[in-house]
Amino acid sequence: MSTQSKHLSSVLIEKNIEGFTLTYHQRLILRHSTENPCLWIGAGVADIDMFRGNFSIKDKLNEKIALTEATVSELPDGWLVQFSRGATISATLRISADEAGRLKLDLQNDDLHHNRIWLRRAASPGGAIFGCGAQCSEVALRG
Repeated sequence: MSTQSKHLSSVLIEKNIEGFTLTYHQRLILRHSTENPCLWIGAGVADIDMFRGNFSIKDKLNEKIALTEATVSELPDGWLVQFSRGATISATLRISADEAGRLKLDLQNDDLHHNRIWLRRAASPGGAIFGCGAQCSEVALRG
């Protein structure tokens, strides 16, 4: 019998040999395996200038490392996923839900040397993915 919070009723974590999947309201959110990891960390140097609302953004990426290993453990209020690549590089993802039942993903980089983090969200081939531009305008990221 699970001792988890009632707010987690719409959140499902399924572990498998290769990794795990995270589903929220029957929608696939994250899929992780050693072959297709959902998390990378890296290091880089950014150069950002702004003049009258126009941005010049340059980014030099020094390294990007896939965190292929994931260990999922159950908590009373959700799950904790410990990502790693060997014994030296790691990150932690805490999965929970707020009082309204909304999904919360709290991602923590465990190494201060790495200042970049990428989380790959699962998406269907025809689905639209939207982000925000510098002016908070709606941008379709898939074209």
